[in-house]
Amino acid sequence: MSTAKNPDIVLYDNTCRFCRLAAFGVKCHDLQTRFDLVPLDSPKGQELRQSVDDRYADVDSIIVLADRQIRMKSEAVMHIAKELPTLRLMYYLLKIVPRPFRDRMYDFFASCRHTIDRRPARRIT
Repeated sequence: MSTAKNPDIVLYDNTCRFCRLAAFGVKCHDLQTRFDLVPLDSPKGQELRQSVDDRYADVDSIIVLADRQIRMKSEAVMHIAKELPTLRLMYYLLKIVPRPFRDRMYDFFASCRHTIDRRPARRIT
């Protein structure tokens, strides 16, 4: 598990209301500061994506940088759930679902996440 000295970096879509709410939830439950939440569109987020690998420069999905590994989509969500005691049950439930199916469900939700709330998005950093 991660330590407070080296928090895992969570890059998230700050223009998506659901993503901001999820990031806020992680921040509220992260009492041991396991995660450093960084908006994808922030200067730090853009720099981190490009420094890791140019393939991630245009990704608008959740990315977790932890233990010298890059986790995306359902693997990123599972990593966060595993690290936070209040979400650990979600981790074990997701673990029994095959990764290709989890990622397809993630992609489906990601494709419509901006239309869930049709009010104009405001960016919060």
